[in-house]
Amino acid sequence: MGEGSVLDWLSVAALGATAVVALAGAFVVPGGRWRFALLGAILGFLAVDDALGLHERVTTALAGGLAIADHADTLFLLPYLPLLGLAFWLLLTSAVDVGRRRVRLGLALLVCALAARALAALVTATGLALAQWEKTLGVAAMHDAELLAWLLLASGLAACVARAATP
Repeated sequence: MGEGSVLDWLSVAALGATAVVALAGAFVVPGGRWRFALLGAILGFLAVDDALGLHERVTTALAGGLAIADHADTLFLLPYLPLLGLAFWLLLTSAVDVGRRRVRLGLALLVCALAARALAALVTATGLALAQWEKTLGVAAMHDAELLAWLLLASGLAACVARAATP
């Protein structure tokens, strides 16, 4: 299980669904239109980027040009951290009452998945050899956490949007 696996594609689909829900919120949540629109745009970009593997391609090329090809998996985090931070803040501040708990749990899982990616990059950088089953288990756990996180975020935002849409 790795990039392009079923879990990876399900995670991308759940991320895309979260983007669609956020964009719907831009139309129905009074006082939160810009926040939901920006959130939907960021999440939509991340979904397309993840589906096409753009950040992997760009950072691999950049790392090769900088003669640090062994650390391309870490390099991709640098330009994405501000974008992820903004998305995190928007998700945290967009959820109200009914969806807040799910959104917070989803964000916690995303932080865990990001920490797992950072740990995997650290293991790779140190040259520590892992058995294939350890790699497979780690990748599956990371993708499972991402998938569950996006599902929780989509449902939490959907609850907020539905509440705003009902008179």
